[in-house]
Amino acid sequence: MIVMCARSLTLGLLLVALVSTFSGLRAADSWLEYEKDDRVSLAMCEREALVFGLQAELPVRLRSDFATSRMLSQFSERVQGVRLTEPALYSAVPTIARALGKYPVSLIKSQLEEICLFEWLSNQGVPMGGTYEKRTIFLAAGVMVNDKGLEKTFHHEFSSLFLNSYGDEAFRKNWEKVNEGQRYMGADARIDVLAARPEHLPNATSEALNAEGFIMNYSKSTLENDFNTLAGEVMTEPKRFATLMSKHKRLRQKYELWLSLMVKASSEFKVPIPINKQP
Repeated sequence: MIVMCARSLTLGLLLVALVSTFSGLRAADSWLEYEKDDRVSLAMCEREALVFGLQAELPVRLRSDFATSRMLSQFSERVQGVRLTEPALYSAVPTIARALGKYPVSLIKSQLEEICLFEWLSNQGVPMGGTYEKRTIFLAAGVMVNDKGLEKTFHHEFSSLFLNSYGDEAFRKNWEKVNEGQRYMGADARIDVLAARPEHLPNATSEALNAEGFIMNYSKSTLENDFNTLAGEVMTEPKRFATLMSKHKRLRQKYELWLSLMVKASSEFKVPIPINKQP
């Protein structure tokens, strides 16, 4: 009985720590501090209770049932997915909760209604991490996807909703100016990049790419994917990105544009990397 009380107390404290973000109890000067957080480790029974508690507190619907597959098929015949397993769900929910906690609740609700989780997703037979449609995000969150990869993909897809809502023609022109005449490969190149040879994998990166203002190969396919990959990097690995943009002027310029759009979306959005606090 004493053990059960102790475990209940531990669970209660963890729920308060993770959920307090959505009730305004947690504040941070910079998202750099999120990299100091350790992964929550729980016994399976505690994790199950935590997952249900977090799902109830999230500002959006989180789904992993068979209905998500029907929704996906209505969205696109080219994209296919498999239902998420229970162990993967237990791992994914705290990661999604932490990712959502980096945005003001009012901003989340203005852009996003639902997150649908799958074991895996593919586009024309090529594995993919996620996609979106209107106010819904679809994510591959299977046991082969680690926490950092899932969070990065969430920020990647979520950033498209902000770009669509606030990225006007002037913003897009200013973004393209940073490329100094270098053209994107085009929307048709997205699948080609995903299915490329190992040395040209979409997540492959290099100093040369960074110097050109791109995070990875996939960034060069479209302006939207360029914006997405930068957002995913900034929101998930701010320290790493801060180092990159301290060395590469074009990445810094794109970061400043991205940040201006996010502040335009919400004045309550907290700056991930203060410009005056770069390495």
